[in-house]
Amino acid sequence: MDPHLIYQSYYDEALVERITSEKYTTFVAMPFANSFKYKADRIKDTIGKTLKKLDADYGRLGLTRGFEEIPRRSDKVGRHAHCISSTIVKQILDSNLIIVDITTNNPGALIELGIAISSRREAESILVLTQDKVKNLHFDLKHLNCCHYKMNELADILEEEILTMAKKEEKLTKSLLVQFRRNLQIDSVTCLRTYASLYSYEKLAKHHPSLFFLMSDFCNPSQRTDLFTPLDLENPIFKPNYCRFPNDNNALQYFNTACDTLIRNHLLVCDYHIPIPINEQKILFGYHMTELGWQVLRLTDSKLYNDSYANWRDSMRDALKDKHLI
Repeated sequence: MDPHLIYQSYYDEALVERITSEKYTTFVAMPFANSFKYKADRIKDTIGKTLKKLDADYGRLGLTRGFEEIPRRSDKVGRHAHCISSTIVKQILDSNLIIVDITTNNPGALIELGIAISSRREAESILVLTQDKVKNLHFDLKHLNCCHYKMNELADILEEEILTMAKKEEKLTKSLLVQFRRNLQIDSVTCLRTYASLYSYEKLAKHHPSLFFLMSDFCNPSQRTDLFTPLDLENPIFKPNYCRFPNDNNALQYFNTACDTLIRNHLLVCDYHIPIPINEQKILFGYHMTELGWQVLRLTDSKLYNDSYANWRDSMRDALKDKHLI
């Protein structure tokens, strides 16, 4: 397993998963074998019942989503060590909430807690449980939300803490998207909006359009600089979707700078575009918005997002089915 590769390449996808999941997902790290002092089965059962109870009442509790009743656990992953490690890391990143019981100082639970701490920009969504005294924990853990519990108190503690974490998770994921949006310049936002507008028309979306740059005099007798896709430029429903850049020698630089910013923030990728001839050219590649880019757009223009996103998903599915995407 290469943690650097997983964290860097998967973090943004995991963030989107946390934002768009229909229900809050929970990852549980703990010893899964019963012992004389540690009743693992009873603890697992209590966690499941608490999530089920919160899921039934999430609206009344002021949440926008419910909870998956069955938490994710490392003991439910495959047996091969290399695959287990990678899968566990992805599950930790994907999950909205992390619950770790370190009562017995189980090595696996401690490693998973370390992964959760190191791979997240925040600790508010991590709950550390222990039957030992909190003051006896290592100082590296005391900055986390650590709760001492007895078995007869566990259900009440979980209900209160999980609800608190879920409310903080809602605020946190929205604030992260706001940070992405605030890092963008006007040209970059214009590129996102232009791309999304192409998918607001079902007929255009079927072509799986992408963005690219071309100095063109189509549709206008004077020289114009546009960002567009290789479709019929005379189509009246396409013309409003032009992304106009200043008509000067710096236009290409403006476009490249805008796209570079989006790529660095994982909001745009370069990918395949079904080739359609334009002025004796064939455009094979263009820029496509990522899932994270769509979520940032939703904050900027929710109406455009609602008009376009479903068409984009259908187009992506068809392109993947036809092996048009790399």
